[in-house]
Amino acid sequence: MEYRSFEGFDAPTTHNLLVLEQCSQNEPYGDAEAMQQMLMHVIGTHEMLPKLVRMLIPINRCHTGDRHFHMTTESQHQLWREINDDLRTGLDLVLTEQSGLVADRTELLDRLETQGERILGLCTKLKHAGWDIGLAKQLQRAGTGSEVAGDARKLEALFGRRNIPDIDAHEREISGLISRIKTIAQRLHHRRVIA
Repeated sequence: MEYRSFEGFDAPTTHNLLVLEQCSQNEPYGDAEAMQQMLMHVIGTHEMLPKLVRMLIPINRCHTGDRHFHMTTESQHQLWREINDDLRTGLDLVLTEQSGLVADRTELLDRLETQGERILGLCTKLKHAGWDIGLAKQLQRAGTGSEVAGDARKLEALFGRRNIPDIDAHEREISGLISRIKTIAQRLHHRRVIA
């Protein structure tokens, strides 16, 4: 299976195009609940793209209401295949238009901020601020629904620690947590910022 390459877009847009690429390759499986999860994933990822890119990828078949809960499994799987075909057609169109789209990146700035971007921005602030408990708490909120929240709680505890027998080990632990948070954040560009 050959995957498309979306070079030239910013990291969140590239990530989200690759997520849709992966979705387009998934074979139908399961029942209406599995389809519901797929629909929500495709719709949520699609809405994180810049408008010009979104317009090239049709997802009108994804807006089914609860109709898929009343379909036979065979009909659900047929609809799933049609959605995959729409995604592949749209992604091919993005590739066709790619050089024009990335030529003027200002046209692509209208996308929503991603949860990953918010987390990475807080990590950058943390790098300059040092052991800032307030930023660790902001990271917890920004990372809600992901492993970032738990790691940020650990950071908060490390920042608040008073008796530190081995400062080098303490700083390595902090550095390791921040690196892990940044790695996780790279995978969260398909999710909206949680207010």
